[in-house]
Amino acid sequence: MNAFEINFILDDTRPTICRKINVPSGITFSTLHNIIQIIFSFQNKHKYKFIFNEINLEIKETESLNQDTIDAKRELIDKYLTAFETIKYKYGIWKITLKTRELSEQIEYPQLVSYKVSYNPPEDIKSIDKINKLLENKNKIDLKAFSRIKTQKSFMKLFDIPYKNIEKHIVKVEEKPKNTLNKLLE
Repeated sequence: MNAFEINFILDDTRPTICRKINVPSGITFSTLHNIIQIIFSFQNKHKYKFIFNEINLEIKETESLNQDTIDAKRELIDKYLTAFETIKYKYGIWKITLKTRELSEQIEYPQLVSYKVSYNPPEDIKSIDKINKLLENKNKIDLKAFSRIKTQKSFMKLFDIPYKNIEKHIVKVEEKPKNTLNKLLE
C-alpha cells in the first residue's frame, strides 16, 4: 500500500489554516489523530472522531474489546483513505476537513509538505469567531507560531525514527547495527 497526501483544513477560519502532510499507510486512526494533534499544537484534551458522512460512519476510540466494533486504536486508515477523498474530523469545537489522495510511493513516517497560515489556534478557545478575530489582529501574541522543525521532530518521535537537525532540516539517521554476542565471539 502506498502513502497518502492529506491536506488538513481547519474549517471556518479566515484566513484558512491548513497543513499538507504525507502520511504512511498502515497506521491507525488513533495515530492519525496524534498527527493532527502535532500539526495544530493541540494537547489531547478532548475526545475526537473521524466522520464519513456518505456512509453514516464515525470512527473514534471506543475502548471496546469487541472485535466487531470499529475502534480508532485498531482500525487502519488505508481502505478509508483510498475510498474517500474527503473525511471530517471533530475535536472539541474544532472541525477539520481532510482532503486525501494516494501517492505512488511508500514512506515510513509523516512528512510535512506545506502549510498555510503560520499560527496555530489556542486549543481552549471557546469559538471559531474568536480565533478569526485573533487572526485578523496584526498583533498575534495569543497565537502559537507553527514550527516546521518542531513538527517534523515530533513526527520522528511519534514513529520512533532516529533523526538529527542538519542546517534547519530534520533528517533520518541510519542506526548502526548493534553488537550482538555472536559478533563479539567471532
